Amino acid sequence: MIITRLMGGLGNQMFQYAAGLVLSKKLDTELYIDLSFLTDGSVRNNFTFRNYELDCFTITGKVIDHERLLEFNKKRRIYERFYLHILNKIVFKNALPVPKKYVFYGFSFDKNIVRMSDNSLLEGYWQSEQYFSDVTELLFQEFTFKSKPDEKNTEILREINDSEAVAVHVRRGDYSSNADVLNMHGLCSKEYYINSICQLGEEVSKPKFFFFSDDMMWVKKTFSTLKCEYDIRFVENNLDKNAFEDLRLMSSCKHNIIANSTFSWWGAWLNKNKNKNVCYPESWFADGREEKHIIPPSWDRNSKK
Repeated sequence: MIITRLMGGLGNQMFQYAAGLVLSKKLDTELYIDLSFLTDGSVRNNFTFRNYELDCFTITGKVIDHERLLEFNKKRRIYERFYLHILNKIVFKNALPVPKKYVFYGFSFDKNIVRMSDNSLLEGYWQSEQYFSDVTELLFQEFTFKSKPDEKNTEILREINDSEAVAVHVRRGDYSSNADVLNMHGLCSKEYYINSICQLGEEVSKPKFFFFSDDMMWVKKTFSTLKCEYDIRFVENNLDKNAFEDLRLMSSCKHNIIANSTFSWWGAWLNKNKNKNVCYPESWFADGREEKHIIPPSWDRNSKK
């Protein structure tokens, strides 16, 4: 079996699930989801707690039960202390099917993941299309929404389908309220969005811009003046547990203007329009960390933050 540990919000969980799914298919083994990090209520400074959110999809991976995870980790620690470091290296030369934990917190593509064997636990972010570019159709199946949209979202979907819809996602939340998170990620500026809107306004015939955000009050205050020049719709009916509905709507648009957010990223990636334009910020992180593999090569319209 392959176990993938979930951390962060829906976008991060989708990356972690995708990496685990690909490895499980490669090894022809079962995929299990570890929720221990999400359910750990320990006090953590400058930390945003998240819930399990993949249950909005028809995924095939199963949540691993607590006892089985404890047993896996117990065996892994025993093997790591004795067999893996002594017998397995000296005598058996990696012949034993030992439980392994592979941790990678970088944001570039790590090719070493393909060397992992069955009975492994993955811990990391895996934020690159390169981890799953060979199984895109499988992921579209896995990330199919379980439920149908409600009446309000059905109405918005109709508007999206009847227009040259552009999804504009503005990520704020803990990016703006938590100093440590802000220093790491940074916020996309008003100018970034206006430049992107102007760019698509020139290249797309009669675009309609659908704004999505976790801080719609700020968005409406900041961008309402654009209504004089562009057709704009503020989508503000999907909150908390229904936030995944915004992902459905964003992925249904024909083009995307994304924030430096994994939620944004998946909204654009799940967009099946072959002629889509994706505007993304020039810098994904504010603190200068490596980010070269986050943006798919087919997304060719970066703009200043």
